[in-house]
Amino acid sequence: MRTLCGTVVGLLPGLGPINGVALLIPIAFALGLPPESALILPAALYLGCEYGGRISSILLNIPGEASTVMTTLDH
Repeated sequence: MRTLCGTVVGLLPGLGPINGVALLIPIAFALGLPPESALILPAALYLGCEYGGRISSILLNIPGEASTVMTTLDH
């Protein structure tokens, strides 16, 4: 579920993994998660965002973030 949320955030153009994690920090604090879960949540979101950013780059040839520019040029 956490990685799926990261993939959805990664699909949105301009909202990369760093911004997604920054938006998630207050939510993780408000949920009152234990420290282990609070560290796993942003890590899973970050990895999901890295994957989700590649989807628009590969399918639509539109880079959503700076790290996917070379993927669009590769096609």
